[in-house]
Amino acid sequence: NDEASRYQQINGTHLWQTSTTNGSADSTITLTTSAKILANGNFGIGLPNLTTALPVGRTHIYQSGDSQPALLVEGSQGSLFSVEDSLTGSLMSVNDIAGLPVFEAFDDGTIVMGQYNSGDFTVTGNKVGIGTSNPETLTHLYSTSDTTLRITAGTSSNALLNFGDSADTDRAYVNYSNSTDKLYLSALNTRGADITIDGGTGKVGIGTS
Repeated sequence: NDEASRYQQINGTHLWQTSTTNGSADSTITLTTSAKILANGNFGIGLPNLTTALPVGRTHIYQSGDSQPALLVEGSQGSLFSVEDSLTGSLMSVNDIAGLPVFEAFDDGTIVMGQYNSGDFTVTGNKVGIGTSNPETLTHLYSTSDTTLRITAGTSSNALLNFGDSADTDRAYVNYSNSTDKLYLSALNTRGADITIDGGTGKVGIGTS
């Protein structure tokens, strides 16, 4: 008899086989293994030659460049999470309740996070953009109003900005000390502060702290 689907259990392995053609007495049905559960609990879907291929993870899904996502989770308003094997465009996305992506990875290595189409956080071309989807430097902050980069330390700690090169990554610095309420600037870390600004008195020291 012709069959359109088949389930088998062989030595603890469960196989589900399906066909894209309808069964009839006048046609030959070619069954392919669509899913497999091994005796150890590993579950495989769509693996090439699933009859012999073994899923290597608890859930192992294979997809090769077709129009359907390899994994799709939907809510009442649309897609919440999807993983695709597309050659171009979006490869994976995590979406909000409205189906708009708040995290998306693209085929060119670009990663976008935050409110949809806002440029909240973008990694592209080995550059990071905050507030811009087209960073021009390694780290690029952008806002249509005032832009602030804030460095905050504990009440008895130092807030530092270090400068250097590949041979000496800690060569120069700008350091605000919460414990002394002073700002120190140094062009050579081993020499100590070249310029000291006292936050309490407003005095400036050159070569003395």
